Amino acid sequence: MRVLILDTIHGAEEIGRAFADRGHDVDIVDIYRGTTPDVLQEAHGTHYDLVAAPVHTDPDHPLVQRAGPALIT
Repeated sequence: MRVLILDTIHGAEEIGRAFADRGHDVDIVDIYRGTTPDVLQEAHGTHYDLVAAPVHTDPDHPLVQRAGPALIT
């Protein structure tokens, strides 16, 4: 499964590691700050089977919008 974890401030590294340890492909993007434009652009061009984002994430953020029912908070 291809997983995108958003917002590195709230435990994305730990959550991402847990998915990776189970054999999933994981990308981690800080949608608030710190992510370089090339990493963000790559995430926009990738299909994810699951997107994990904090409950307070802007629902209109493009990466959240693309997740559809595959979004967990």
